[in-house]
Amino acid sequence: MKISGTTYLETNRLFLRPLSVADAPQMFENWASDADSTHFLTWEPHNNLEDVWDNIKIRENKYLLDNFYDWGIVIKGTNTLIGTITVVHQDNRIKMFEIGYVIGKSWWGKGYLPEALDYIVNYLFHATDVRRIEAKCDIRNQQSKKVLEKCGFTFEGILRQRSYSNAGMSDSCMYSILRNESIKPLLEK
Repeated sequence: MKISGTTYLETNRLFLRPLSVADAPQMFENWASDADSTHFLTWEPHNNLEDVWDNIKIRENKYLLDNFYDWGIVIKGTNTLIGTITVVHQDNRIKMFEIGYVIGKSWWGKGYLPEALDYIVNYLFHATDVRRIEAKCDIRNQQSKKVLEKCGFTFEGILRQRSYSNAGMSDSCMYSILRNESIKPLLEK
């Protein structure tokens, strides 16, 4: 599969970039320690800054790989780190990426996550030869469903008892978007 790795990207309101250990305080404060922001995630809220540093150090090593895709979402102007978008699983045989994301609750409903996700999906279709990008979300996570639908993902069905998160065991909603449904010119800055 054609690969490109994480690179700096820019949308109208956001910078999408690799994380560094200098980001640990904002990551901890803005979402990683917050039970609401991590409610539907598979990892528990971090209890201390050291856990966030350790997480980012692992990511920093992975950024050296061409097939690691993980972006911090940063608001232009304020330089505030508000979340991340990551390719959490890849299947090279069928050229599929599974994508996951998190954003701090202070920025919910402001359109930042759809803006970032839409751009990254399009970037991945341009920079790699991925054919399918999919995402799963807890059936109870109405916000995530809205984000995926706003970004043109198609609801494919419900995977029964497929998820376990901080919210407990649940059914998952499966969404996908295919290369021929999404590709459009990249925003040039």
